[in-house]
Amino acid sequence: MLSGYRPSKLANCLRSKLGINFRSGRELTGWYYLEGRKILRVSVPKGHSREVSPDYMHKIIGKLRLNREEFHLLYECPMTGSDYEQKIRNLITLNKL
Repeated sequence: MLSGYRPSKLANCLRSKLGINFRSGRELTGWYYLEGRKILRVSVPKGHSREVSPDYMHKIIGKLRLNREEFHLLYECPMTGSDYEQKIRNLITLNKL
């Protein structure tokens, strides 16, 4: 299930684990960098108390190139930023990114 994710915690998770610096606008938008190159762009809705809709979460997970289980591991902390970096490097090697 893709419910229960709060925008502020989601943005903080991506900021701290993946080093994404968000720019403010209608939504928070930022880039994941690998070796100084922009690799993936991700947007997170603004908000403090409401939850991110399941449809929006599906889009975020897709942009991060994760499945639901991997995303949950990233969000709940077992997956580190270096684990994510290795996943992205593997996707680049397989030409799937």
